Amino acid sequence: MQKTAPVGVFDSGVGGLATLKALQKQLPHENFVFYGDNANAPYGTKQTELIRKLSFACTEFLLKKNCKSIVIACNTASSAAKEELRQVYDVPFVAMEPAIAPAGRARKDGLVLVMATPATLRQPLFVYRVKKCGLEGHVVAVPCPKLVELAERGAVLGEETYQAIEEALWPHRDKKVDAIVLGCTHFIHARKQIRQCADQIWPGVPLMDGNQGTAVQLERILNQYDMRNEQTDPGKVELCTSGDPDKYLPLFEKLMAQE
Repeated sequence: MQKTAPVGVFDSGVGGLATLKALQKQLPHENFVFYGDNANAPYGTKQTELIRKLSFACTEFLLKKNCKSIVIACNTASSAAKEELRQVYDVPFVAMEPAIAPAGRARKDGLVLVMATPATLRQPLFVYRVKKCGLEGHVVAVPCPKLVELAERGAVLGEETYQAIEEALWPHRDKKVDAIVLGCTHFIHARKQIRQCADQIWPGVPLMDGNQGTAVQLERILNQYDMRNEQTDPGKVELCTSGDPDKYLPLFEKLMAQE
């Protein structure tokens, strides 16, 4: 496959755009095709078998675009389907994971809150990562399905979003918290709101996500397979959706422009 072929990126919806921005920053000369499966969002409240089926459909879409590698920019899909995808397809996959390891390194004597979808939090991979990082008994799972739905509506900066964040965090206000993991890419679009709310309870608590680690891993994979785009011009991005393009593509552009 040509080195100028694009890297495919998929998510259940708009969340993966935050990952895409991190990938572009790390690899500015690569071309990307982003596919948001907005017609089937959210994944986080679905059963594992359906999440896998949808992940395979997203992969097929990107392979038809001749993508040389695929980034699963969705913690839920990564947890549920990455191994099955790797067994079926030859293309290299890069999967998202909640930033539990760096949160563990930041922990002192308090807890780590992991904000994620219900599906991510129930996957064996989540339990395995917590155990591997030596954080058993020190992690509090905070399911936030409502926040995903608000992001899909483009309401990440609205009052309703702040209230959803407050509802998720406020019950833990009496706990000593050393780090908060944003374990869903959708939540990164609401990072400013989460920061504002968290500071009311735990001033200055670190917020961590897996985007930078994913970008570094993609760079490593492209170098390993000698697939790095050698062009000197900025890479191009194609934005695609399984939903109504008139509704979602303007939202994609808005979120891509958001600081």
